[in-house]
Amino acid sequence: KYLETMIHLPEIRKQFVEKAISVKNYSRAKELCNQGMISDKKFAGIVHQWNEYLLNIAQRQKDIPEVIRLAKMLFLSTFNSQQFYTVLKKFTPPEQWAQTVESMIIALITEGNSDYLPWLYIQEKMFDRLLAYVQKDPYPSIISEYDKYLIPYFAAEIADLYETTFRKLAKRASDRKDYAECCRWLRRLKKLGEKDRVTGLIKEIAAANLRKPAFLDELRKV
Repeated sequence: KYLETMIHLPEIRKQFVEKAISVKNYSRAKELCNQGMISDKKFAGIVHQWNEYLLNIAQRQKDIPEVIRLAKMLFLSTFNSQQFYTVLKKFTPPEQWAQTVESMIIALITEGNSDYLPWLYIQEKMFDRLLAYVQKDPYPSIISEYDKYLIPYFAAEIADLYETTFRKLAKRASDRKDYAECCRWLRRLKKLGEKDRVTGLIKEIAAANLRKPAFLDELRKV
């Protein structure tokens, strides 16, 4: 009774929710969670926790539509964990999965969470879309993060990105560290079997940087 007087506190409410779940009093557990979402509506993180409890309850009750609804909502609102994606895929009928994925992609783009798209593309083996994502903003860090997934399918396109990156870095390179970074991209290009292409690039860049002996030295090391 004393604790009930403090049930407005999330940590206290959680104790009551977990106790209700443990004795399979799911209606009471859901009631507490729904009340918590109202009282804690200003705190997204806490509301998220109430929804997690509701997802747990829905799974225990085998309420498939509710599991799907909550898992999808939680996945789109908090990308910190893949657990919600896993639950969603497990409970979504196979014939509906492709449509579900498309709806999530649209939601992520619409809500400005496009940074989360690569992970979803990789899970669903949508490597053509992953390539388009990388090509749209081909920063070195993005290329480095996703090239290993793309090379088996789009080696030529990745080779072009390597060359473009090398040229951009070479234009603003000003010290030994920068030169070494430039040449790292040439080595990547060479590993793709583009030896002749690399040779041509070395000759071209060397001719344009004759007054930079450190750069020429790094190019020779390639």
